[in-house]
Amino acid sequence: MSPGKMYAKILRRVIFLVVLGWVYGGIFRLDSEHTRYVSVLGRIGVT
Repeated sequence: MSPGKMYAKILRRVIFLVVLGWVYGGIFRLDSEHTRYVSVLGRIGVT
């Protein structure tokens, strides 16, 4: 696997985990006071 393909796969996985963490944390709820923007899935994705 070439380095370019490997980095693209890593980046796609990071974005997926961050977005999944936002969805799980309630980004689509209308109550903005209880929405969590920082999530464990996002932290795992960035690490």
